[in-house]
Amino acid sequence: MKAAVVLGFVALVTSVASTQAAEREQALIMDLRDDARRFDAVARTQASSMEMAEARERFAAHLRDAAHLKLKNDEFLKFAEIFVLSGGGVEHIKPWKDDQPGEMERNLIRGIVAHGSGDTTRAEAILLAIDARSLDAVRGGHLALVQALLAARTDAQRAFSYYGLARLLLPGTLVEEAALRQSIVLAGEKLRAQEFAEAALAYIRRFDTSTFAGDAETRIVSYLPRFEDADGAAILERMLEARPMGFGRCPVCFLTEVAQRGVLSGRRSLVLLATGKGLALVENDAPQKQRLLLYQAAVEIVTDKYEGASDTLKSLNPESFDADDAALLSASLQLARKLRETPKPLSDEVALAGNRGGNRVFLGEKRVMEARAAVANADLVLQRER
Repeated sequence: MKAAVVLGFVALVTSVASTQAAEREQALIMDLRDDARRFDAVARTQASSMEMAEARERFAAHLRDAAHLKLKNDEFLKFAEIFVLSGGGVEHIKPWKDDQPGEMERNLIRGIVAHGSGDTTRAEAILLAIDARSLDAVRGGHLALVQALLAARTDAQRAFSYYGLARLLLPGTLVEEAALRQSIVLAGEKLRAQEFAEAALAYIRRFDTSTFAGDAETRIVSYLPRFEDADGAAILERMLEARPMGFGRCPVCFLTEVAQRGVLSGRRSLVLLATGKGLALVENDAPQKQRLLLYQAAVEIVTDKYEGASDTLKSLNPESFDADDAALLSASLQLARKLRETPKPLSDEVALAGNRGGNRVFLGEKRVMEARAAVANADLVLQRER
């Protein structure tokens, strides 16, 4: 009788413990799902770096809890794979990596561990052989993003395809946001104007409130002047058509920075477009207005708008600018005087216009290019590393 009671009690305790373990397992799975959602929400919010770090730490803590409890549900491996693919430490995948019977899953784990350990060559050899579409959408999207980063080293077109797949699998998430931002970088580095325009347009339409929007804007500003002038201006025009009132946290600031870099790169059309739109948006007393007027006049000084540009330059107070812009103003005023003193165009130049004001004439394309170079290389203007 006593034995039966003891056995019954043991069975009861075991049943309760089993039930509690199952409940804890399900609770951790729900926590991890919530962690993944919270982390992806960063793509469309203005979360601070502290909030992002806290979200990542919660994710890691729940994985550590699952490992400590020796929970074997396949869901934990999937969450660990996602965590490592998104930049987490490889130690989070180790509790589950040796329990997988399937060859594809074992290869995936090996590739993820190689990627998380910084073994790029091995990660590339393994991960690029896996079809991300064969996985569930969440793991597939994260894998496609990593595949794009790996392929970008040697095959830009293949990388763009992977970025597109990542966006398709996980639209609206941090994965899509990162895919677009990295597409901007890759297209900018490779001077692929079409891909750059598509990625930049998609980004400002879908993620202009993201925590990482500032980084994306900085990259757009830095790459736009690298394209041929007509291409850069066309890209900016399309962006402005998509967002007529500008975009980002400070539309006028964005246009001002584009104009500044355009001046230094000799991109006249880009500068005139950015300054024209910026001046239409800026408040009269905003500090950006003086900068926009400076950049506009700096390129118009070598066009048939010389007179107005010269007057604008003379009206600007150098003390209102930082050292670089003050140097640009000084160089532009010197250039204006030099152009006024030029008695006639060089023999192989075609005048853009007849005499206007004394003996000064407007000069042809060769002198215009020389003038742009003079402004772009003015002393002190390029002291700031760009």
